Amino acid sequence: MILYNYNKIIFFISLIYEIPSFILLFIIEIILILPSNKNKFQSSFFKIIFFNGIFDIISFVAFTFHHKFPNYGIFVNFYHYLYITNFDVRVIEFIRSFSSVAQLIGIFFLCFNRFTSIFLRLQYGYIWRYLLPLYYIITIILPVFFTFPILLDKMIYKPFNKSNINIGFKGRWKTFNAKWYNSYIISMILNLIFLTAFKIFDKNSRKKLNFTIFNFIVNKFSINKLYDNSYTMTILFPIVNDLTMFPNIWFLFIISSNIRYSVKKLFFINNKEILSNIKTYQTQKKK
Repeated sequence: MILYNYNKIIFFISLIYEIPSFILLFIIEIILILPSNKNKFQSSFFKIIFFNGIFDIISFVAFTFHHKFPNYGIFVNFYHYLYITNFDVRVIEFIRSFSSVAQLIGIFFLCFNRFTSIFLRLQYGYIWRYLLPLYYIITIILPVFFTFPILLDKMIYKPFNKSNINIGFKGRWKTFNAKWYNSYIISMILNLIFLTAFKIFDKNSRKKLNFTIFNFIVNKFSINKLYDNSYTMTILFPIVNDLTMFPNIWFLFIISSNIRYSVKKLFFINNKEILSNIKTYQTQKKK
């Protein structure tokens, strides 16, 4: 119960980090899309940064309105109204989940982009001429595959404690049926893969027994949604999301002289940044 008294304190402390981070993210997105900066940010790396940034913005907004505000007891009257009217918020949950999966896929492609720029330097431009369109397609379509079942069930807000709604609210499925939930789908796909591998490559009965027990625990955990029953986990959920997203923005600002130069130029700050003169192989076809 002690933690309940500090939910708003945690919320306002987190704003000290989130607000400047989100502003920087938004500024970088503007810089990357400005036509005047096209020559400085024409490589596939910055195109991926920009596209990933779109999902970062969507994820932050969705987490703020769908998790952070209700979980920390902000705008209690508004979320209480949604609760008593059984307002369906499954679309917001879908957007939140979709953007989170898209972020993970985007990070994978960003890391692979840096890998190819170092170890396949001469083939970098040729590779990403074809991989960049594939990146766009996969980042949009694959998250839908993992998250579309969310749209099949109704989600509403419920108070953590009905006797004290000021504590906050949480999103809950109307049927409390998580058999189709994305975590369950992913775990089952992995289980099928591992079961097939054990069947083909390993006949050790002890390993099969251990795997069966682990399989049961994982899926029982998913069905019961035990991760969602803890107030502490619900409170930490938005914070963990911020800590996995915003450090990348600050790291990019620190290491990229072109980004720092453009940010200062945008605000008419005395600029002594030296633009990067390292050759970046373009993804466009040569004329």
